[in-house]
Amino acid sequence: MSKTKVLYLVYQSPNLANGGLKSLLGVILNLKKTEPLVLTNIESAFTQKLIDAGVRVVIEKPTGNKFTGIVRLNKRVSSLLRSEKINVLHCNDIDALWWGVWAGKLNRAKVIFNIRGVKKVGDKYSLKWYPVNFCDEVIFLSQEMKEELQRRW
Repeated sequence: MSKTKVLYLVYQSPNLANGGLKSLLGVILNLKKTEPLVLTNIESAFTQKLIDAGVRVVIEKPTGNKFTGIVRLNKRVSSLLRSEKINVLHCNDIDALWWGVWAGKLNRAKVIFNIRGVKKVGDKYSLKWYPVNFCDEVIFLSQEMKEELQRRW
């Protein structure tokens, strides 16, 4: 049986306050029926652990203004999806989702997004969250989180 190829888009904050990376590392390394490829924005201990485990990692730093950076990254993601014949795209946060949601949809990849936290009650979800509407699956850390977000979206 062949492995499912998954492109993980992983945004790492510049201050490396990346609590979700430890759990994502576990997911990537323990899903035995997948062949992962990781695209991320910086080199770090996280990327080194992936490389040490034999996972291919591509470092792609967003450049230019926000719009041109998103366009460029979606082009890069589209190229990877086609050249590597990948049909699953996993985004670890809202910034990473912007990097590839449009490329994923144009290339008919299944787009998966995981949410690790919710905004405080009363805080609005802005247009920044619009791409979530195009995801094939959204993974919530709890049923309560899912219900809270469904009420507020």
